[in-house]
Amino acid sequence: MKLSNRLIKTIDAVKTSFWFIPVLMVILSVFVAWVLVHVDGVMHSKNASWYNALSALDHETVQTLLSTVAASMITVTSIAFSITIVVLTLASSQFGPRLIRNFMNDPGTQFVLGTFISNFSYCVILLYAMSLASNQDIGFRLGVLWCLASTAFCVLVLIFFIHHVALSIRADHVVNDVYCEIDHTIGQLKGEDSTGNKTALQESERTPAKVQPAFTELSFISATKNGYLQVVNRDSLFKQAVEQGLFVKLKKRPGNLIIEGMILAEIRSNHSLSSQDEHDLTESMVIGSQRTPIQDPEYAIHQLVEVAVRALSPGVNDPYTAITCVDKLTTILCQIAQIDIDQQISCDDNGVRRLEGCPHSFAGLASTAYDQIRQYGISSVAVTIRLIEGLTHLVELRSGSATRQFAQEQLDAIKRLHALQPYQGVDLNDFQCCVESLELSLHQLNAKPE
Repeated sequence: MKLSNRLIKTIDAVKTSFWFIPVLMVILSVFVAWVLVHVDGVMHSKNASWYNALSALDHETVQTLLSTVAASMITVTSIAFSITIVVLTLASSQFGPRLIRNFMNDPGTQFVLGTFISNFSYCVILLYAMSLASNQDIGFRLGVLWCLASTAFCVLVLIFFIHHVALSIRADHVVNDVYCEIDHTIGQLKGEDSTGNKTALQESERTPAKVQPAFTELSFISATKNGYLQVVNRDSLFKQAVEQGLFVKLKKRPGNLIIEGMILAEIRSNHSLSSQDEHDLTESMVIGSQRTPIQDPEYAIHQLVEVAVRALSPGVNDPYTAITCVDKLTTILCQIAQIDIDQQISCDDNGVRRLEGCPHSFAGLASTAYDQIRQYGISSVAVTIRLIEGLTHLVELRSGSATRQFAQEQLDAIKRLHALQPYQGVDLNDFQCCVESLELSLHQLNAKPE
């Protein structure tokens, strides 16, 4: 089932919020409290034997117990929120403010906060039910048992939360989370859905294009507000183009800066578009106030590059994290190099072109991944050597012309920076060995016939 652009954006906003899962859990706890109060009342009126077999506490003891648990839960909730804010502050200063989104996207933290708040809400509802005059004779045996069980579960959740927080701020864990997000975005570049299968739009790109028919009308879809292009529903655009006999050429891609009045798409047709048609086409493109990694691999790569650059700063001085980022970026570029991202032309069953995207280029994404790390990491021999080794792996595994050209440009840039800040002794020997290995690989690949 295809999701609309607005729904995709809403789901992403909900996933990166601290309120949605806790609110759902609070609603569930209120419902459970209402059900147990009702069951307690029914069992008390029927004088059920199994119900009477449960140990009963007097009203005053139960109220004291519930009040104690409620006070404890709100205290633990405050501590959990405080720890979360500290982690977000640490992540912002050490890994970059853009990484806060990844921490807020963590379902474990959302579940922990929801567990504590929901147990507090349950105790409050049960205390209110006990205060009613009609419930003075009810022992609330099931309600108290549920309270004790949920409180014991909250203790286990607190232990999990402490372990989870300690794990989440590890540099390797953060880098791997960002890498997984980039890998998911690359899957969309491949035209895969959430299960890894090819989408109908991807299959349409395999249909060979025939002679493009002549169109008599030319119109444009313009932006109605400022911001960044966040989502483009190419499936919806392709479907509309096929149904109405249009050819849609996108002028912008997700991540581009959009200014009001800027042309987003060019529409060719044999009839004038109605206002409803233009509205439907415009709705297939969502503009927001900030970039997101939903369909923007460049932004996701920027996140990983930011972690590496901050690790190379004098205040942090953590070359090992930067090396890990280089390894992940090399893996990403190897995946991108095997995708024909320069071609985003979709044809209908008759071979007529209906949709042409505004694709990324391998050189652009690769430069985004390597340029800043190369510039800031030239003083670190280990990072520079790992960059060269990454380029060597890239040209050996993906020997296309674009890959070779990118590797040669990066190698030339590294040599120029090295000339300004030359290495000495063993460092120089290691650097030269890596450079010679990359040059040999490039020479052998360039000597092969295409």
